[in-house]
Amino acid sequence: VNTPSTTTTTVTAPPSTSHPSSTTLPPATKGPPPSTAVPTPTTGGAPSAAPLAVTARTVYPGDPVTVSGSGFQPGARITITLHSTAIVVGYAVADAQGRFSVKVVVPHDAPLGDHHLEAAGPAATGSGQTTLMAKVSIATPPGGKIPWLLIASMAALTLVLAAGAGVVLTSSARWRSRQTV
Repeated sequence: VNTPSTTTTTVTAPPSTSHPSSTTLPPATKGPPPSTAVPTPTTGGAPSAAPLAVTARTVYPGDPVTVSGSGFQPGARITITLHSTAIVVGYAVADAQGRFSVKVVVPHDAPLGDHHLEAAGPAATGSGQTTLMAKVSIATPPGGKIPWLLIASMAALTLVLAAGAGVVLTSSARWRSRQTV
C-alpha cells in the first residue's frame, strides 16, 4: 500500500538590510520598495517559491500592507495571518500560476514589536501545504503618543481659564449692580 507523503514548505524572507526601519516613511508618504525575493531550498533540495513579499517591513497599527507570494495550488484559498499570536488579517485566492497579491490591514490593537506575516495554503504540487513568511515590525506611529504631562497641563489650563472667566463675570455683575444704585 502506497501512502502519499505530504510536505510543508516554509520560506522565510531574509531580514531587510537595505531598508532599515529608521528610513521607513509614514503611510501618507511613499515607503520603501517591496522586499526582494530570494529562492530558498525546500527539504527535497529543489528550489521553492520566493518568500512572502510585503510592501513595508515597519508598519503601524491600521496600516494597509500588500502581501504577495507564489508556490500555491492554482485556485487555492490562502490564509494571511499576523503572528506572534496568530491573527487572521485576510484571505486570497491563488491565480492560474499559483501566485497571489492581496492588501491586508494591520489590526489597530496589534501589539508593538517584532512579528511576522504568514501566508498558508495548499502547495502547488497538490499535496502538502506551502507556508511563506516575512518579518515585520509594528511601531508606534509618529506623534501617536501624547505625553501625559501635556494632557495634565492642558486640563489645568482649562480649569484656570474657567475660574478666571468666572471671576471676571462675577466682578462685572457686581460692578454693574453698584452703578445702577
